[in-house]
Formats: sequence, C-alpha cells, structure tokens
Amino acid sequence: MQAAGIRPDAVTFSAALSACCEGHEALTRGKEIRADIINSKIPRDDFITSALITMYSQCDAIYLASAAFSNYAAARKKERARKRCLKWVE
Repeated sequence: MQAAGIRPDAVTFSAALSACCEGHEALTRGKEIRADIINSKIPRDDFITSALITMYSQCDAIYLASAAFSNYAAARKKERARKRCLKWVE
C-alpha cells in the first residue's frame, strides 16, 4: 500500500496488528507496525490500542501489553480531564 502511495488508516493498522500472532518474528513485525503507526501521526484510538494489546498478548509479551494498556488509560484520563476543564471555562 505504502509503495503505491496509499496511506494506511486506523483500520488498516488494526488489521495488520491482528495478523501478527505467536512467535518472535510476529512480535518484531508488530513492533515495526507500531513504529509505522507512531510515524504516521494517526491518533491512537480504541481499535488500534485493542489490536496492539492483543498482538502483544498473543506473542507472550505481557509486560508490553500491560504497558500499552496503562499508557492508553492514562492518556484517556488526561483527555477527559482536559475536556472537563474546557467545559468549565466555557
């Protein structure tokens, strides 16, 4: 896709992460996809995070799955607090 000039979206990345399961090679490829997600500047959403956590879990990288979950939960909490603050200011 990228070679043809087509930019992947959140659905594409989620599907690619879902294809990575079991084994060191799959974990390596999943980490490469995660780097592509970060470089693409696509906002992380529930689908990408869920696919990332599932991929890490299936590759027996539970510590990475836990870190991904914790980071996403913290980011969501910050976002909710920011929105509450904006509503209060308005």
